[in-house]
Amino acid sequence: MTLDINNIQQEDMKKALFNYIERIKEDYKKWTFTGKSKPGENTVKDEMTEKFCKNISIKEGQKYYKVLTENSVHSFIVKKDSTIRGKDFKRGDMLKAASWAAPALNCARGNIFGNYIVQWTGALYMVRTGTGPVFRVRG
Repeated sequence: MTLDINNIQQEDMKKALFNYIERIKEDYKKWTFTGKSKPGENTVKDEMTEKFCKNISIKEGQKYYKVLTENSVHSFIVKKDSTIRGKDFKRGDMLKAASWAAPALNCARGNIFGNYIVQWTGALYMVRTGTGPVFRVRG
């Protein structure tokens, strides 16, 4: 069962999740309408965009909000500060999906209460460097 974002009790979390979803939609639109095509000019692209945007949903779990895009998991958002399998995560941390039911717990990909990059495809992939993780952005 999906969660109506308006039913979330904490106002700051509700606002941050709403903004997160809007940024996912905007990234999808930017990706879809690259080059010469613009919204309203291509019926197929318009229909795909409308379907994608309409089907983003949130499912509330015990530790995370699961962000879904139609039939796949986009990402997980940590509900409250916690230590999970020996790693500390902050409320609002964005986690990449490891599977349908669980996030990747190697590190957060950003936090919805701060500055972050989000793509319609999911949380950013990590590239290891000598100085720590660097996140790869589609480019």
